[in-house]
Amino acid sequence: MSNRGGGSPKSKGRPSSSKPKSPGNDKDRIITTIASQLLHVPWKTQTVFSEKDPFNDQNILEGSLSKANECFGHVVITHVNQFPVDVLHVPTTPPIYDPHPSDLEKSNNWVQFPVSAKAFMSYKWNGSNLIAYKYRDASGGVFVTIRYKTHATLKDLGEFVKPLSSTLKALGLKPGEDLKNLNIGWIKLLLSSEDISAISLELAGSDEPHLVCHDFAIKLIPLMVIKTTGRVVPYELYYPDDPDIKVLANTPIIITEPTIHRSFGPIAFDRDAVINEANNFKAKALEINEKFRKEKNLKLGLYFNYFRVEGRVLYLLNEANEAISTFKIKPKDIAPAHWEVFDNLLQGKAYEALYKVYASGRKVKEETIKNEIDIDARGWNKFSKDIMAFVQDIPNTFEIDTTCPPKQRVLLLVGLPGSGKSTLANKLAEFGWFRVNQDELGHRKACENSTIQALKSGKSVIIDRCNFDYSQRSTWIKLSAKQNVKHISCIYLDIPPSLCKDRLSGRTDHPTIKEASVGHAVIDKFQDLLIPPSKFEGFVNVITVKTEQESNDVVSQLK
Repeated sequence: MSNRGGGSPKSKGRPSSSKPKSPGNDKDRIITTIASQLLHVPWKTQTVFSEKDPFNDQNILEGSLSKANECFGHVVITHVNQFPVDVLHVPTTPPIYDPHPSDLEKSNNWVQFPVSAKAFMSYKWNGSNLIAYKYRDASGGVFVTIRYKTHATLKDLGEFVKPLSSTLKALGLKPGEDLKNLNIGWIKLLLSSEDISAISLELAGSDEPHLVCHDFAIKLIPLMVIKTTGRVVPYELYYPDDPDIKVLANTPIIITEPTIHRSFGPIAFDRDAVINEANNFKAKALEINEKFRKEKNLKLGLYFNYFRVEGRVLYLLNEANEAISTFKIKPKDIAPAHWEVFDNLLQGKAYEALYKVYASGRKVKEETIKNEIDIDARGWNKFSKDIMAFVQDIPNTFEIDTTCPPKQRVLLLVGLPGSGKSTLANKLAEFGWFRVNQDELGHRKACENSTIQALKSGKSVIIDRCNFDYSQRSTWIKLSAKQNVKHISCIYLDIPPSLCKDRLSGRTDHPTIKEASVGHAVIDKFQDLLIPPSKFEGFVNVITVKTEQESNDVVSQLK
């Protein structure tokens, strides 16, 4: 665009605001006006930002970040180093439709799809989506940078969300080093092509934990080319001669299944051929995932590193290889088809969405959770009330100062009967912790009342019960937060069930389990129900204990 942002220079480094408000000065008013007119949305949906470019740290970018539903996360840059520049619109990766699996199996549903010339399927990498783009300063200098979908640039957002550090590692760069100096295909393409607005990338690997367990540490993989017209082209089709893509295509990501990540097509669109290929892929991906969980002794659940394959992306293309529509193709263990109740899988997705909202500095609202949660429209329409009720009142751990010892703490224990929870809790009670034990108090309501009274009196509390799933633990997290105690930690006693059974067999003083056979049955039942705790749930930290010595070490740390 030829028009330039106006306004006089202001102070550098103004932090982004997460709450849209009336622009406070002439420059802010000009920025929000330009952005709202360019994106055709109300100015109230725009948030003015000022962010340093981590790959060109001499540059401060200023502009507006859109919170409007129809263009959420789109960035409009109006100033570089306080000087007006040609207005630049940086989009996000277009949404990918997540169809109900029956839509892929019933041929008549494909009639509803837009007319297309070709079909193409590429592997769906499971990681963090980033956007690479180029911009110019007032003197015409060209720079390349990368952004997260809720920021104009890239930054680390917390202990578990570190897109900047991981990106630097993937590229072999130090902070502040220029991307332009790298001999990488997508960077050269971005610099040389005037018809490209941005390139969508996926940051994936074991260093960036997600649902899929990767065999490599970290990679930055180009997915789509976003043209200045707004059209999207699969990267493999736009730049098929990129040597990095050729290497990736011929490098097995799963040694035992070296071809699972290979692309399919493009072919002339034929619904039967596409449905057949999609179903074959889903069946093979499910087989791989089930085999992996069996080898690792993992039950089905929506947890980090519990899958080997997430799916594919189906592109319906015109003759120019531009996407008319894009669709997710997933195996049934990771797809939403079986969501008939608000179960642990959905609760896990809700927690992950909440964590991303907090990490990006946004408020918990239906709009922000909906934009982050990985479910289809049907799932959201059915479970939105359950999801919002579930995430309400979970404390924002990003706002908690963990450098100073808190005045009050709450500690949740998680583990099977016989895992050593009460032994640990009794040791901490000797140092002033108030112990709440359901076996002794009889029922959960009594435990809740006891916890509330202890917190009101200023005591730190340890919750000594199995707390085997998300719903069980959220009760204590929310209860503590309502008493203004947000420093909530978790100890997960990850003790083998066989050892727990041996311990119960040798006990005669358990308050509720009087016979070993009963205890063994309870352990078997709880083993199937147990979901390992995650920091996503609202914990300041989660400590895993596997041995008696590690349990004693924890007591020494917390006494």
